[in-house]
Amino acid sequence: MAAFEGLANLEIWKRLDEIRNRLIWSAVALVAMFGVSYMYTPYILNQISEKLNQLVFLSPGEAFFARLKLAFVMGLILTAPYILWHIWRFAGHGLKKSQRRSAFWLIPISFLLFSVGAAFAFFVVAPVALRFFLSFASTEMEALISIQALTNFVIGLVIPFGLMFELPVLMLFLAKIGIVTPESLVKNRKYAILIIFIAAAVLTPTPDAIAQIALAIPLILLYEISIVIIKIVWRKRLREAARSRE
Repeated sequence: MAAFEGLANLEIWKRLDEIRNRLIWSAVALVAMFGVSYMYTPYILNQISEKLNQLVFLSPGEAFFARLKLAFVMGLILTAPYILWHIWRFAGHGLKKSQRRSAFWLIPISFLLFSVGAAFAFFVVAPVALRFFLSFASTEMEALISIQALTNFVIGLVIPFGLMFELPVLMLFLAKIGIVTPESLVKNRKYAILIIFIAAAVLTPTPDAIAQIALAIPLILLYEISIVIIKIVWRKRLREAARSRE
């Protein structure tokens, strides 16, 4: 009994040591990507603010801390695949071979979808939304936007768009565990579209309809793509179940 408890304690300490090492390497990678991202923050801000006459900062440290915030978010996005790989390696101990294979492929797919959503927000939605808001400027009312406000505006678009573009992965996961079926997704399409528009209104940082529609339309398309993917997965699952009964 004592030997069994000793082996159990040893296994726990080995797992804790593995967690510590993976956290250290993830932190090192995040710091490295943060440093690289910080060097490119002026270029990114210039890309967004090219339609502005000038950027201002309203407190001595605002410009510095705005760049730090932007660099941290960029570094976190760039480090995400490496961090997810460590999570997959650690969690893989308790998964079956087929589950590990599925989880492994979800990492690059998730990062790709997030990147597409973030890029769409940065290169398409943010410039259009800025152009719309700047159209309210006049000779009596000049637009003076602070660097902190611009940074928060961009991050507030990029992160929600990136996360919401993970919809196919979420749908596939729910289908894998049997919570949703292709039939239920088709049947509840109108409710899903309503929820998508509500989520778009809540997640976008601006009250204008432009950003909300720009988020809702791709999500509706992703919802339809999810239905197609889940139909394929569901048919494969039914074939495997039929073969197992033979």
